[in-house]
Amino acid sequence: MRKCLIKGLLFCSLSGIAWGAPPIVYKYIGPDGRITYSATPPAEGTATRVESVKIAPPPTAAQLREAQERLQRLENSTQEDEVALAAQQQNRQNRLAAAEQELMTAREALEKAKVKTPADWQPLVNGRRVLKQSYFDRVEQAEARVKAAETAWKKAKRSR
Repeated sequence: MRKCLIKGLLFCSLSGIAWGAPPIVYKYIGPDGRITYSATPPAEGTATRVESVKIAPPPTAAQLREAQERLQRLENSTQEDEVALAAQQQNRQNRLAAAEQELMTAREALEKAKVKTPADWQPLVNGRRVLKQSYFDRVEQAEARVKAAETAWKKAKRSR
């Protein structure tokens, strides 16, 4: 009985059925040129070329745990990146909205600056009147504010 058990274990270990031993896989090319993988070798004369393929053993528990930890770190990193990207997009939208508001305010101020009031006129000796320099300065300042606001709006629109 003992000899039978030893012979059985020896047979299993030599045939690759033993625990922990990777299985033997055969790769062969059939007469039609198709490649086939199988756990059993092909029948004699049915294949043009036969090779045994080594199969890597399955990962250990430590390797699986390490891979799961690495995956978790990557998922956390991805989530952090998504949160940071959302914050950047919100920040960009806020900057763009602020730039648009400033541009609208500057354009309104320009329209108000262009309105001529009685204080903007200077009478001449011949009874005619001309606009004072202060009117032109006010309009020029308002136009410069609009130009600056347009530049800031374009910059905010292009930024990421």
